[in-house]
Amino acid sequence: MPRITDVHPTRSLRTPSGLTAAIDLDMAPVIQALWDRKLTTLMSCQDVGEAMASGGMWPVPKRWHAFLRGYAWLKMPLDDAHALMETLSLNEQFAPRLTTKADDGWDSKVWLGPEGLADYSNIYFPKGQLPDLATVLA
Repeated sequence: MPRITDVHPTRSLRTPSGLTAAIDLDMAPVIQALWDRKLTTLMSCQDVGEAMASGGMWPVPKRWHAFLRGYAWLKMPLDDAHALMETLSLNEQFAPRLTTKADDGWDSKVWLGPEGLADYSNIYFPKGQLPDLATVLA
């Protein structure tokens, strides 16, 4: 598998386990706020479509490049992703966005394969919401 490379400027953050991780600059406040809430993140990107198109992700079909351009991405264990959604459902600014039916809505996917459901969720939302999300979570 090709190496995933940084496409966006990053900032080093100390993970809850004490390691250092390079986090996309615009995503860093959200990731820090999630970690402060004891929620686990597995991967993230401040504009996943842009990263895909720039070769910073594993190979994906080109249709996803444009489809996800402008969307931030969080990959989280299911329990933590659910806790995030529960928290945001109580916020009047974010509650209406937690549906793909909203113009500025969120989308989440849990991969299903022959072995069953994945134990993580991929969450996608407009990257313009990153500052507000960081504020709400802090």
